[in-house]
Amino acid sequence: MAQATHITPIKRDAAYDHRARQGAVPVQVHYEDGGTSEAVLIVTADQMAFYAHEAARLMKQCGSPPDLLAGHTTTSEGTPCL
Repeated sequence: MAQATHITPIKRDAAYDHRARQGAVPVQVHYEDGGTSEAVLIVTADQMAFYAHEAARLMKQCGSPPDLLAGHTTTSEGTPCL
């Protein structure tokens, strides 16, 4: 069986379960043999807050959201945004 190499978010709505106090984010698992599968990443409220902060920090490094949507792929220092 091929090992997973990385996971990427799927462009679908995430859901929040108030009773369980956790979010569910659709993701795609990528394998070393090129295969993929869909899964759900379960995150707590604390994890959501942490990753929201991290996402905002990364977006700031690459420019404002309108700049990202316009296709700008480098930071103000010229570093590529991954």
